[in-house]
Amino acid sequence: MVWCFHFDIQGVAFATLGAQVICMLLGVWFIGRYLPQSQQKTDLKSILSWQSLKGVILVNTNLMIRTICLLVVTNHFISIGSSFSTNVLAANAVLFQIHYLMAYLFDGFANESSVFNGKAKGTKNMVLYNQILRCSLQACVICPVLLIAI
Repeated sequence: MVWCFHFDIQGVAFATLGAQVICMLLGVWFIGRYLPQSQQKTDLKSILSWQSLKGVILVNTNLMIRTICLLVVTNHFISIGSSFSTNVLAANAVLFQIHYLMAYLFDGFANESSVFNGKAKGTKNMVLYNQILRCSLQACVICPVLLIAI
């Protein structure tokens, strides 16, 4: 549509903004529709209090560090890559898609592993804990090999 209507870069920006607004509205709609009524009435003061935010920040510090590192690498890569030709820029775009695929793949494994390991530790089920650990280690070895082979 951007090329059809000759919107140029402003059209891309408006399309991106529109997509984000639509996704946000859909998210709010899904929460309102599927969250039980008893959980819909939350106290914003308690959610946004420093104590609750501090707890979230402390728990997610490693994710924040990972995100900062990903952003620094991405921005540095883009700033250097933008000084090259359009072919290099296009190749970099493909490389970024592969990079994000790998990042999300490993995030999924990390999330799965932490949820199930938390469940196993909470129920003091060491057999399940060891099985999850073994499966996670296997996935961390097999996935990079498959990604390299592709």
